[in-house]
Amino acid sequence: NFDYGIGVYCHTDGDISPTKANNFFEGGIFSSTDGLSINATTGVVNTSASMPGVYNVIYTVAEDEATCNEGGSSQTTITIQGEFMIAIMDECRNNNYWLLANPVNSSFDPATATYTWMINGIEIGYAAEVSITDYLNGADIPQGGINVTVIVNDGCESSAQFLVTSTIC
Repeated sequence: NFDYGIGVYCHTDGDISPTKANNFFEGGIFSSTDGLSINATTGVVNTSASMPGVYNVIYTVAEDEATCNEGGSSQTTITIQGEFMIAIMDECRNNNYWLLANPVNSSFDPATATYTWMINGIEIGYAAEVSITDYLNGADIPQGGINVTVIVNDGCESSAQFLVTSTIC
């Protein structure tokens, strides 16, 4: 028997190795359906080279009469979450300058995501929208832009940056 730990991984998690039971028989072949990038010998899954989806991974050991091995197979499931993109929009509301983090092509659910807005490494907000008028309060516009990191409910994250050219409303 084998598994992939928590079983759900982000597209950015890299290589995920299977956890093998103590009685795991080496020498078999790992396989799955198209879309999952898996090493047939080691069972290592490359999340960044895989397509998003839910996959059954099958480990098959061939029968070997010389060693009295009857052969057989076992399987487990692994889920690869897709990449998501953030579009930052700006607008004026009641003479205040606002930035809004929106999903591109409905790539995440804004109601279940968490947000962290930062200027020069300082956290300034934790919602899908943030007013930067109060934060800047006459200060210079940050040269490095304003960053937002969004974490979706499966723990995957993505970031975007917005370069502010003017905060005059």
